[in-house]
Amino acid sequence: MNRGVIFDMDGVLVDNLEAHEKSFELFCAKYGLPFSKSSLKNLYGRSNDAIMPALFGCELTKEDILKFEAEKEALYRDVYADTVEPAPGIVDYIISLKNIGIKIAVGSSAPLENIDFVLDSCNIRQYFDAIVYARMVSRAKPEPDIFLAAARLMNVEPENCLVFEDALAGIEAAHRAGMKVIALPTTNPRERINHADMVIGSFLEMNLDITAKLFNVNEL
Repeated sequence: MNRGVIFDMDGVLVDNLEAHEKSFELFCAKYGLPFSKSSLKNLYGRSNDAIMPALFGCELTKEDILKFEAEKEALYRDVYADTVEPAPGIVDYIISLKNIGIKIAVGSSAPLENIDFVLDSCNIRQYFDAIVYARMVSRAKPEPDIFLAAARLMNVEPENCLVFEDALAGIEAAHRAGMKVIALPTTNPRERINHADMVIGSFLEMNLDITAKLFNVNEL
């Protein structure tokens, strides 16, 4: 049966919270904006179309958002370049899925440049059947559009997809898409993400037997 697994990127494919926090700190310092790690919590998982006006505390033109996005994300890639690596256990898990014919996608609110940076730095691009990023859809997370687009590109029905997420907006988006979601506590503590269908500490806890149960089948 046709099945798909969709991975968010930030906090899922890679544990990059510290790199994003540092790049936000540098960005806010340049523009004299207030910065605190706690203030970022509710912005993670959303697109820069929502993040940038929230940081500046005012409406921004599309041109300004694109300018600030490019600047902040370039800072992030510079900060993270020397330490980027796949999340523990994720490569083995992805390979196990590919070996039995399950399709794999990235569904992220990040810009394409960041996705390319992570996939190429971690040498995992070859495993993915589809990539969906924020500007490919009209509505960002917590709307379901990113995950529904990933399902379409994989040619898999939404109810036959699993999603791995870390952000509150992403968990909501997956559920709105009619998909089961497995959450990781990389951005939020377990008590904030326990409305997901399952919470795991890392991909070292995942295997095909658990995946089959999430798909409601006896085996894969």
